Amino acid sequence: MNENSNDFETRARAAARAIRDAVDAPAATVVAPRRVRGPVRALAVAATITLVAVIGATVIATNQRADGPASDVTTFCAQIAANESQPTDTVTDETTGESSPSPDPYAIGYLRDAPAEIRDVALAILRDERQNRPVDQSNWQRLINWFGVRCAPDAAQPGADAENQRFAPVPAPAGVTICLATNRFPIGDAATSGTDGYGTIAIFGDATLSDPYSAPMIGLAVSNEAVFRDEEPTPVSIPGHPDAVISTMTGAFGSRVDGSQVISWRDGDRNVGVYGRSFGTNRTPGLVAIASAVTMPGPEPQVATDALPIGFELIYRGPLLETSYLTLATRGSASFSLFGKNGRLQMSGTVMQAGESDAYDAVRFFATAVVPVIVGQTKALLGPVVGSNSGQSIDLARWRMPGGVVMTALTLPGPDGPPIDLRSIIASTRRLDRQEWEDLINASDGCFADEGRTSVATARGQESA
Repeated sequence: MNENSNDFETRARAAARAIRDAVDAPAATVVAPRRVRGPVRALAVAATITLVAVIGATVIATNQRADGPASDVTTFCAQIAANESQPTDTVTDETTGESSPSPDPYAIGYLRDAPAEIRDVALAILRDERQNRPVDQSNWQRLINWFGVRCAPDAAQPGADAENQRFAPVPAPAGVTICLATNRFPIGDAATSGTDGYGTIAIFGDATLSDPYSAPMIGLAVSNEAVFRDEEPTPVSIPGHPDAVISTMTGAFGSRVDGSQVISWRDGDRNVGVYGRSFGTNRTPGLVAIASAVTMPGPEPQVATDALPIGFELIYRGPLLETSYLTLATRGSASFSLFGKNGRLQMSGTVMQAGESDAYDAVRFFATAVVPVIVGQTKALLGPVVGSNSGQSIDLARWRMPGGVVMTALTLPGPDGPPIDLRSIIASTRRLDRQEWEDLINASDGCFADEGRTSVATARGQESA
């Protein structure tokens, strides 16, 4: 049995192909491939586990250890949820290095005791698994949909608190169909808790500006996983760090952020990065001076305020994953998620807790083209996170709904028609009642099925990153 951290990485690798199918081929026409991952590109691998948790949660659940029968709805829901909090047995191919869940059909024996209303489906899944044959995906989807409706009785009810409010673009704009709707599944919380190894970042900017992200900024990041430079680093003199290098700052999918640089070095088993967002080569001496003042008195890098440009103050400090656009769209802390147009549209609703308001803008640090806009009466963040050539950009929108829910939408390029208009998504998104939410869940069909492509829900163990 793997430890939780390794289990998280294994699932992330197994899921990565589903993301790459949606974005890598089109994005390659926009961004030249990089041989070394930038931080957001590395974090995208981690973010895919949340996507799998959202779409394929029940698929993963059936591969995990179950103890005790479940004979009613409440118990059966709890049984599925309990299984999701456990690590998964995996098998690694020593030749290819690929890992996949280890089949254990007897781990899902509790499906025999499913409630009567879903028992036929559960038994069909159990028979397929125990006879070592492919499970009918329509049965998986029926079980996922059943879980979404029956195991979240408070969702979208009248008077629901923010965590249980549900929003969607209904009716959907022309050319968009919501093909999957789901409540947060417990694995999202478990997976998110294992992301500490991906590190933290502190972002500093000019606090005298109404929008600090519109001007140069400094970021101090530390991570056990991410690589903070592109493939053309140049040695730079930083006291106490003979391995320090400076290179172009990278963003989504390792694409260069023009006019920005990063100085990085190793600190034990960690990578430290000092980012100069909009610090071009003409400001290299200033970035070197800031990096030279960085210390590591604890687990996170620190810098004295007087070493920063005048007016700079802390704008955001938190998980590095919060700056990943993929995590924003599919994060484990999301109350609910929506996927549309064969997976090309990904949406989530998240309730920001006290002290998290600064995280709202944090994605803009690496996605420099995401800017504030107004759509009708709604203030939003909108812009491309990768490329813009030939309508193949990956675009992101973020906005607040009444009641405290923050919506995040991400569009991925694809072969089936023109880009999705995120402005129309913002304008058409509204709060749903219980029946509308149940209708969306019950209509869910897995998103990628219409294209004959592998559904994310079936990506378990098929590929590694």
